[in-house]
Amino acid sequence: MKKNNVFELVAMSTLLAIIIVLQLISGFITINGVSITLALIPIVVGGVLFGPKKGIILGTAFGLVVLIQSIVGVEPTGALLWNINPVYTLIIIMSKAILAGFVPAIVYKSLANKNKILAIIVASILAPIVNTSMFLIGMFTFFYNVLQTWAAGENVIIYALTFLVAINFIVEFSINTILSPVIVRIVKVIRKEE
Repeated sequence: MKKNNVFELVAMSTLLAIIIVLQLISGFITINGVSITLALIPIVVGGVLFGPKKGIILGTAFGLVVLIQSIVGVEPTGALLWNINPVYTLIIIMSKAILAGFVPAIVYKSLANKNKILAIIVASILAPIVNTSMFLIGMFTFFYNVLQTWAAGENVIIYALTFLVAINFIVEFSINTILSPVIVRIVKVIRKEE
């Protein structure tokens, strides 16, 4: 039991460090002013391995890093939104991050008894979907006028889907879908050998 607790503590600490580093790096990688989220991979891995509560912890850490990047101006979209309305920006950033940790973990937990590989794949796919969906919901709920300004007379929905999330989502979705199941599998193999 103690060995498992030590492994979980070390693994969670490592995942938290990876989330911070990946988000700091990805804050500088932007497409259409929106940064690519690489930190979803360790969030999914932690949620799958240690459950929804740990997924929430990892998601919260991710959200806090994004929030700090937004406040200091490193994350361009977040910085702009923060300057317009900090409260709404906080709600968007933290809700998308926390749910990106919780939803994949809870779905994995509910599907794992039937098929662990399918459960990992579904969880991996859900993280970028939840992250992007919550961002869009937040933008349409709190910052619709900003979207209208950015769209410059074009259809706001098409603008948001095409310019704000299309390429970013495809990159995040691809990376997460390909790497998360592989990483979880490796960790599980290592864990069995201990």
